[in-house]
Amino acid sequence: MGTRAARVILVVLLAACSLTSAAGATATATATATATGPPAPMADVSVAYQLNSRHDGNLASGVEVPPLTRAWTRDLGASVSYPVIVDGKVFVTAANGAGPAGYGTSLHALDATTGADVWGPVDLGGTYFWSALTYGGGRLFSLNFDGILRAHDVRTGAVEWTVDLPGQYAFDSPPTYRNGLVFVSGAGSGGTVYGVAALDGRVLWTQPVIDGYDGSPAVSDTGVYVSYAATQAYAFAPATGALLWRHVGVGEGGGGLTPVLANGRLWTRDTDGSAILDVVTGVSVGAVRTIGPAPAFAGQVGYFVGGGVLEASAALTQSVLWSFAGDGNLRTAPIVVNGYVYVESTSGQVWALDGATGAPVWHDVVGPPFADPDERSAARPLPGLGAGQGLVVVPAGNLLVAYTGASGPTPPAPPGPRAWGLNAVGGLGDGSLVDRLVPIRLAGLGGAAELGGGLLHSLAVQGGGTVAAWGWNGYGQLGDGTIVDRSAPVAVSGLTGVVEVAAGALHSLALRADGTVWSWGWNGYGQLGDGTTTSRLVPAPVPGLTGVVAIAAGFHHDLALRADGSVWAWGFNGVGQVGDGTVVDRRTPVPVAGLTGVTSIAAGATHSVAVLGDGTVRTWGWNIAGQLGDGTLTERHVPVRVVGLDHVHRVSAGFHHNLALRDDGSVWSWGWNVYGQLGDGTTVTRTTPGWVALATATVQVAAGGIHSLSRDENGSVRAWGWNAFGQLGDGTTTSRPVPTLVAGLVGAADVVAGGYHSLAR
Repeated sequence: MGTRAARVILVVLLAACSLTSAAGATATATATATATGPPAPMADVSVAYQLNSRHDGNLASGVEVPPLTRAWTRDLGASVSYPVIVDGKVFVTAANGAGPAGYGTSLHALDATTGADVWGPVDLGGTYFWSALTYGGGRLFSLNFDGILRAHDVRTGAVEWTVDLPGQYAFDSPPTYRNGLVFVSGAGSGGTVYGVAALDGRVLWTQPVIDGYDGSPAVSDTGVYVSYAATQAYAFAPATGALLWRHVGVGEGGGGLTPVLANGRLWTRDTDGSAILDVVTGVSVGAVRTIGPAPAFAGQVGYFVGGGVLEASAALTQSVLWSFAGDGNLRTAPIVVNGYVYVESTSGQVWALDGATGAPVWHDVVGPPFADPDERSAARPLPGLGAGQGLVVVPAGNLLVAYTGASGPTPPAPPGPRAWGLNAVGGLGDGSLVDRLVPIRLAGLGGAAELGGGLLHSLAVQGGGTVAAWGWNGYGQLGDGTIVDRSAPVAVSGLTGVVEVAAGALHSLALRADGTVWSWGWNGYGQLGDGTTTSRLVPAPVPGLTGVVAIAAGFHHDLALRADGSVWAWGFNGVGQVGDGTVVDRRTPVPVAGLTGVTSIAAGATHSVAVLGDGTVRTWGWNIAGQLGDGTLTERHVPVRVVGLDHVHRVSAGFHHNLALRDDGSVWSWGWNVYGQLGDGTTVTRTTPGWVALATATVQVAAGGIHSLSRDENGSVRAWGWNAFGQLGDGTTTSRPVPTLVAGLVGAADVVAGGYHSLAR
């Protein structure tokens, strides 16, 4: 390890561990905010019908601003579907030729800048003329009417896997991707909802429903929601398919329509009855006043089309704010981009309206009439508006027309994992020792299913469940049998079947699909869990620990969540971070006192966090900076409840601060804040949670050493906190007390924060 690297490590370790005076100072600090830098490129993509997995039709991070100009037009020779817009491309399906011999559809990949073919068309086959698309995790997924679900490489169109969904024969509901899973509804004999692994096409679960067709599943991190005729609706757990609730309506039969998730409610639609349902309980809290195509939502305002007219109404009270008739034939499901509402009429005209006032700001005659968005027809692909990559894309009959604003189409970022921040010992994996102020590609790592960030090293799960590692290796934490630092990824010795990794300060963990945990690196406090304090240069199993579903690594202690909801901990326990009521180091796993029904865990430097099934949060360990969130600075050796926080489903822990993601997409933080890592616009340390000033709904949070990251559903990544090494990725070394866009990241599927660096894929 070089002299500079040694100095850096000494400085950052002291910064992380010497908090007594810092915490006292920040407790009375006045709120200050540093100037923000230039705006970074935004994630600007449409990944599903009605833009996203919630189907709320809102592209909050879009860059398209009217008035627009026509960028290109393509005639695909037959009815065109709604677009999926990612990776510098516009993907649609179109019906094949007329007559029985021409049944089926084709997949088209068009250049977002020119509209020219990039690859394809790819024949999707199938009975009738229906197919649909969704995108996620670097793959494009197509579904035809016969239930053939395929994963395509977005760069080439190559089919990576194909599955014939079992048990049903009629599929006309667009698929939805979220967090590594593809969700599909099918019918024929009753109905079935499917959860499919995006990585390899395995059908992970199925659930029977009363119908099973015509409506695309709306999906959040906590639920898969489907609705059918007469307000029959269901909510399932995304990972397991477990039934969360069922809303029994006034009848049955006749298919369904796509539900919309917004404002903690599920908006269902049907001419035989409709209901607005609470997403947690499934209880009806009202009826949809205007029944038409899927509504769009921006914050507390909903946009509804019915009777040929577009209305804006308050989402909770449904009081009308404004209406717009256009030519009286408005029929499309509206979308909202950057606060502007787009809607098309059956006469082939498209408008952009100011979302706040309803004033028209742009209009064009597209060309051929726009077909009614009949979600119950298999006679053609489902049409719909789309936006992304600097475009608003309008299907009209056989035409696909792309409009652009002054910014023009946005170029795609190259695929693959990214890293940025401190690189003194190769922790970014780009083959250099140069700090990076914006994301760069990792060398020799084409893809990754999961990432892990430690103090100064990183891990990645690759195909087949093997693990790669890079960065500081002074204690064998890279697991390659040496203590040689690596500036590019190397294989961790002997590991296969891994589904999750976690990196501590000087050691590493891996969770295998069989529920066992493996560990390697420094073992001075027993953090390898093998009953010794002997360090290891290659992985070995943690004895006696089975049925594990999640892992977390602190500086020198570890947590494991078992399938029964219990949490086990081991390693350094000098401040009670193991949570067994003592301050005795544990060389083998012990149960955390009094914890049951846990759904998520996180480990900070010297404290621990758990989320219970009821959405409340428990913490234990060191509390010098209020990181336990109980309103005190008192160290706790058993779990205590975080004050005033509920409806949480995911947490992340930094050195001495925490982030919590609630079901409504809001982010809350507490603990040490001297560098603005809480994201509330101040540098005031908090002993109870406060709201993070994020403008868009969040789907993932990641707490680094002294910085924080968030990811929204469109793949935008934002960062805040300490930035001395560029770990915020905004092109500067200026610390930020409020979230700032990370430069150049488009469509990120995962973010991870290390001690002083950041990772994304």
